[in-house]
Amino acid sequence: MKRVKIAVAIFAATFMICIASLIHLDYVRTRMLAHIGAIEDAIAAGEQAEVIIRCEAFCDDWQKSEYGLLVHVRHDKVEDITAVVAKLPALAEYDHIGDLKAELESAQILIQHVWDSETPFWWENIGKAFAAC
Repeated sequence: MKRVKIAVAIFAATFMICIASLIHLDYVRTRMLAHIGAIEDAIAAGEQAEVIIRCEAFCDDWQKSEYGLLVHVRHDKVEDITAVVAKLPALAEYDHIGDLKAELESAQILIQHVWDSETPFWWENIGKAFAAC
């Protein structure tokens, strides 16, 4: 009986770590996509100084979040996003708006791809079930 309790405890701990990782990934994804939306809004408004500030804030926030993602996301995916994000402040500073928009789109697609590839198929169904209630 003692072995069963230990096995259940190990399973429960593993399950909780997986759920916490998914929640963290969703939190980072939501935050990063909000940054991208704010940068796109500043570009649309034509505010160059605001675009530079928001790109630098996005880059700083990504660097803070990157370490936590490396714990539970494949390194090559995170490195691809890091390579794109690292270009953004320079593109904003030198007013390469076309390239900046393309890199923002790339970052958005890569972030969404990480979310899609790291979440199990049942995760979305759970979210839909709770939304229906």
